[in-house]
Amino acid sequence: VLINALEHKDAEVRWRAADALGRMDDEAKISPLLLAVEDENDQVCKSAILALGNIANSQIIDALIRAFKHRKYNIRRTAVESLSKIVFLAGLTPLDRVLVIEILAFSVNNDYAAVRRLAKEALIALGDSKSLLMLRRLQLQSTYDEIFQAIAGIQEKCGFYNYELIQYAPPAPIEDNNNTIEPKNKLTSLLHLPRLL
Repeated sequence: VLINALEHKDAEVRWRAADALGRMDDEAKISPLLLAVEDENDQVCKSAILALGNIANSQIIDALIRAFKHRKYNIRRTAVESLSKIVFLAGLTPLDRVLVIEILAFSVNNDYAAVRRLAKEALIALGDSKSLLMLRRLQLQSTYDEIFQAIAGIQEKCGFYNYELIQYAPPAPIEDNNNTIEPKNKLTSLLHLPRLL
C-alpha cells in the first residue's frame, strides 16, 4: 500500500508514504524510494533521501551522490545529512565508505554553513585519519573554519597532533628587509617566513 502511495497524485500522500517507508525494515522499499528521490516535490524527495540514509547499499550511495549534486540547496543538505548517517552503518563496502568520506570532506568546503557543519560533525565523529589528506588539500584553498575544526577534531580523536594542519590564525604581514610580504592565505603563510640564518 505504501509503495503504491509513492505514485499518488497528491504530493503530501507521497512524502508521508516515503517517510513511513523509511521507518520500515523491508528491502522491498529500496527501489520505490530510489524513484522517489527523483520526485519533483522537494518534501517527497527529502523524505526519500532521509529514508535511504538508514540503508548501506551501493545503489543508495549513487542516489545520494546524485542528490548531493541537485540544483536546490535543501536537497543537497538533506543528501549530506543522509551520507553523514550512512557512513556509520555496518555493511557499507570499503569502497563506498571511502566515497562517502570523500563527499563529506568535500562538503566541509560547501558554500552553505549547514552543509559544512553536518559534514564536519560526521567526519569528527568518524575519526578516520584518512580523511585528513583530503581536508588538507581543501584547506589550502579555503578559509572556512569548519575545515580547520574538522582537522583538529579528527586529530584529537585519533590521538595525534600536527600543528601545521590546524594553523588558521590570520597571518600578519611579514617584514623582510623593509619589504612587506602579504601571505596568500592562512596556511601558505608558513611558506613565507623569512630565513633566520
